[in-house]
Amino acid sequence: MRMKKLLAGILILVLLLCACSCAVPVQDAAVVHFIDVGQADAILIVSDNSSVLIDAGTNSSGEAVLNYIKALGINKIDYLIGTHPHEDHIGGLDTIINGLDIENILMPRHSSNTQTYEDVLIAAKDKGLKITAAKAGGSFTAGQCLFSILAPSGEYDNTNNYSIVLRMEVGNVSMLFTGDAESQSEARMLQEGAQLKSDLIKIGHHGSDTSSSPEFLQAVSPRYAVISVGEDNPYGHPSAQTLKNLEGVELYRTDLMGTITASTDGREISFSISKGSKPPAQTPSHPEQTGQIAAMPSTTTSTGSSFSPITAAPSEDVVYIGNKNTHKFHLPSCSGLPDQANRIIFHSRQEAVQAGMTPCSRCNP
Repeated sequence: MRMKKLLAGILILVLLLCACSCAVPVQDAAVVHFIDVGQADAILIVSDNSSVLIDAGTNSSGEAVLNYIKALGINKIDYLIGTHPHEDHIGGLDTIINGLDIENILMPRHSSNTQTYEDVLIAAKDKGLKITAAKAGGSFTAGQCLFSILAPSGEYDNTNNYSIVLRMEVGNVSMLFTGDAESQSEARMLQEGAQLKSDLIKIGHHGSDTSSSPEFLQAVSPRYAVISVGEDNPYGHPSAQTLKNLEGVELYRTDLMGTITASTDGREISFSISKGSKPPAQTPSHPEQTGQIAAMPSTTTSTGSSFSPITAAPSEDVVYIGNKNTHKFHLPSCSGLPDQANRIIFHSRQEAVQAGMTPCSRCNP
C-alpha cells in the first residue's frame, strides 16, 4: 500500500514538473528585425545581451530607426555595420552613433564624396570611435550568433559591389545579409568558395535584377527571403526577374508587409509582421554586451576618425531629383520629393548644381 502511494506521489511530481517546464516559453536565440524604412535597409539583430545593426536607412529615417531600437530597451550597439556608402544604407548611421553607445563600427574599404558619408565620419570622430574596414575572411560574435564576413573582396567599378556581406549562424540556423551586392560580387563569392548556404537571405539591392543571380541563389538555397524595398519606388524594385528567380522560396517584403521580424531558437525560424516601423510589444532586457572582432588594420583619415586607407569614389549610380518650384534637388529616397509633374531628373550632383539647384537640407544629397 505504501509502495502504491509512493509511486503515485512520484508520478504526480513528474507530471507537475513536466507541466511547469512546458509552461516556460523557449527563449529565442536571436531576433532579426527588418525595419520598414522604405527604399532603404535597416536590420537590427538581437541575441542575448548583444545587438548588431546592419545599415540605418536614409537621412530622413535615422530618427525612426533610433526610436525603434530604444523602444526595445536597447541603448548600446555592439556592432554597427554600414554595408556601403550609399545614402539609403548609411544615411541614418550618424543619428545612431549620436544617439546610442557604440562599441564597433564596420564599413568597407571604399568611400564616397557625399555629405552623408562625411556626416558618418564626423559623428564617429566626435565620439572617439574607430571605423574598421571589413573584408572577406573576418568574423565576430554577438550573443549566440557567429558572423562571417564573405565580402567585399577585390576591386569594382560599382560601389554596390563593395557591400559588406554577412552570414550569421545561430545553432543550426543560418541567415545571409547581402547589402546591395550585385552579380560581380556574387560571382566572386562563388569563385572563392564562400559558405553561402543559408536558411534565410536578405535579397541584394532591394530586389534589383542586378543582384540575386540564379547561380548565387542556387548556392544559397534559401527557404525564406526578405526584400527591403519602398512601396511604389521609382526603380521598379523588386524586378520581375528577381521574383522569378525566387519562385519556390517563401518571400517577405517590407513594401507589402511593413516591418518583418524573424525569430529563431537555433532550430526553426518564425515570422511576425507589423505595418509601419513599430517594434514588438515585448521589451527584452539589454545589459552589458560582449564580442570580439577579428583584427583589421586601420589608420586615421583627414577627419580624425580611425579608418583603413580608402580611395574616394563618386556615387556613380545615384540619380538626383530636382524640384521645378523650389529649385532644390533631392536623393530619390527623400521624404520631401516633389510631385511627378514638378520633377527634373539629374544624373550627377554637378549637373543639378549647374542647373541652379540647391541641395535639400533634409536628405543632404
